[in-house]
Amino acid sequence: MVDGQTINISTVLSVKGTFDKWWGVRQIELKRVRVVRDTTEEVQAWADRSAFRNDVLGKPWALSKDELKKLEREIRKEERRTREKAKKRAEYEVGRHERKAKRIEARKDYDEKVERRRRKEEVMFNAGALEGTDWVPL
Repeated sequence: MVDGQTINISTVLSVKGTFDKWWGVRQIELKRVRVVRDTTEEVQAWADRSAFRNDVLGKPWALSKDELKKLEREIRKEERRTREKAKKRAEYEVGRHERKAKRIEARKDYDEKVERRRRKEEVMFNAGALEGTDWVPL
């Protein structure tokens, strides 16, 4: 549904959006959509598109020195943010590995403690268990 109308195969739409690729497939990210109601509107939409192409896209784009410097500063700023983010991520990963190693070591210590306790209890429970029998350990 667009503008309260059901879209059929023969419906003419006026669409504004940006092109993008997602998993290698070209797509349009829609910004605005409206139904073209008659041929007059369709002709006007084509005229608007043609005027935009001639007035904006057809002329060489030139940036002033100030605009160019501003864009270069923004690019450097974004690169710096990206480097800082990568550095923080690397620090986090190092810490994560250290925390994991500590957990593994603590679990190992705990398992050893439990095993020592089990052996001690085994000796205690087995003490005298074989008294009065003819069984002799080899």
